[in-house]
Amino acid sequence: MTFGKHALTLDNTDQILVKGVQLDRFILKTSNDQISQGVIEYVNSVKIEKVISKKKLSDLSNSRIALQGLTGVNENRRLKSTIIKENIFLANSCNYLLSSNLYNLEILTGLLNSRLLNYIFKARSTSSNVNGYEVDSLPIPKYIDEKSKALISKIVSEILQLKNHSISNTTIDLEVQIDQLVYELYGLTEDEIAIMEGK
Repeated sequence: MTFGKHALTLDNTDQILVKGVQLDRFILKTSNDQISQGVIEYVNSVKIEKVISKKKLSDLSNSRIALQGLTGVNENRRLKSTIIKENIFLANSCNYLLSSNLYNLEILTGLLNSRLLNYIFKARSTSSNVNGYEVDSLPIPKYIDEKSKALISKIVSEILQLKNHSISNTTIDLEVQIDQLVYELYGLTEDEIAIMEGK
C-alpha cells in the first residue's frame, strides 16, 4: 500500500486489490456497498511489477487462501479466510496461504474457518494481528482420511458457491457440518465439544 501507491486506481478494468475489510469467513467483498470503510481499489499491473517481489508476482498466478490480517482481540471469530482466484492482489492488511502438498485449498479453508482452530488461535494470540507465524503454528492434522477430505471439500465448495452468489446467503447448517467433521478429526470428547460450542 505504501510502495505500490502509484499503481492504485479506481478503474475496475484493472486487477482488484483486496484489503482486510473485504474478507470474512468464506466471503470476498467486491463492491463498495459491501464494505464498512474505504473504497474498493484496483491495481495497474504494469506499474506494480516494478515494486513487487518476484515471489509475490509468482504467487499471484495461483489461487490462494486469503486471511484478514487484523481482527479485534475480542471478536468472536478471529480467523477469517476465503479462497481467492489467481490475479487478485492483496493489500498488507491480508495474509495468504498457497495450497499444500497434503491438502487442497478447500480443506485448509474449512479447517481455518472452523470453531476449533478459531478457539486455538484466540487462546494463543494476544494482539489484534493475525500473523503468518501464528497461522503456521496452528495444529493441522498430518493425516485426514479420504472420506473426510472429500466431505470437507464438498461442503466448503458449496458454501463458497452460495456466498459468491450473495454474501448474505445463510450457510450456518453447512458450517456446523464442517465443525462436526473437524471435531472428529481432532478426536474431541463431548465435553470438549461443549466448550467449543460455548455450552
